[in-house]
Amino acid sequence: MSRIAVTGMGALSPAGQSLSAFWESLYSGRTVYGPLEEFADNPQCRIKIGARIRADISALLDTAGCPADIRRKYGKAALYTVYTALEALRDAGYTGGLSGRKTAVIVGTTMGEIETEETLTRLLCSNRSPDRELYRQYPSENLAK
Repeated sequence: MSRIAVTGMGALSPAGQSLSAFWESLYSGRTVYGPLEEFADNPQCRIKIGARIRADISALLDTAGCPADIRRKYGKAALYTVYTALEALRDAGYTGGLSGRKTAVIVGTTMGEIETEETLTRLLCSNRSPDRELYRQYPSENLAK
């Protein structure tokens, strides 16, 4: 068995836009969820509370030094992952490039690309039916039964 070392961590969540903010939020017991205003008066949406990452991902990627080609290539959820990976490298004190090196990144998330879910939710909450192709992009285990 190979040895594994956790050398750096990053976090981006409703509880914080950095690892230190995330831990502070957890330690303080701060509530990060609340009413979702756009669903408040819609009878089609039975869940009316939740939590959002209220970060400007573009500004965060600027501060993390993310290349422009990465930003153009990926969706919002993937860019959240890129940001946290860059934060983990910074947390580890790593300043070198990764080109040509074997590097592992372990990512934890609750779902796939968020734009699909946002589109699906908007359509369903406005009493419009999404096409089948949109459903194919959405993980079936996340669909309301």
